[in-house]
Amino acid sequence: MPTRTTREIVDAARARFDDGEHRAAWDSLLVHARRHPDERAYRDALSEFYRRAGNPDQAARWGAHDLASLDARERHALRRSLLQFETEEEVRDYLALSGGLPPETTEHLGSPRQQRLIRWEPTSELLFGIAGIGAVFGGLFVLIMLVCVVVTAFTGDPETQSVAQVFVSVALSVVAGAGALASAGYLLSERWWRGGLLGVVAVAAAVVLAQTDITSPLPFG
Repeated sequence: MPTRTTREIVDAARARFDDGEHRAAWDSLLVHARRHPDERAYRDALSEFYRRAGNPDQAARWGAHDLASLDARERHALRRSLLQFETEEEVRDYLALSGGLPPETTEHLGSPRQQRLIRWEPTSELLFGIAGIGAVFGGLFVLIMLVCVVVTAFTGDPETQSVAQVFVSVALSVVAGAGALASAGYLLSERWWRGGLLGVVAVAAAVVLAQTDITSPLPFG
């Protein structure tokens, strides 16, 4: 069977991509791009296909041999992705490039701190998200409880004290829970002041909550 030319391989991958077989097109070109790192046609096609699929990280990775072809979003994605590496060898392996690297790809090598921040970023973002959702729903519930307290107090309901105590407990729980999650997120991001301050608030709320007794005439009795 005759060996296919580079153009034939790229054209076949392009046809598959245009037919919606994105994964098959990428896999085909990735094999050849890694096997022949100096062949620009494979890298150009990969960068183009990833760009068309809305994946700037991979478009930048495979277009790094020609930085002028990258748009601002892709350049930013490339700089960000390179922060996880400390050595040129690691960058060369990631970009699947042989020989010398473009200067722009080595001036953004990350420090151990930057690598640590990148490694923990998904976890911190998850904690921020959970804290935000908890604060929103918890805040709505606290507002509802506050309305109940006002209504029972206005009507002279004998259960006003109990409702007020539940309100205090719920409010403290929201502050303690959301504060602890947000504090952990900030600490993982090494934003020490915010993390420490929220941590103190969360601990204080938890301590007060632990002293709360909703069965007592006084909330902290």
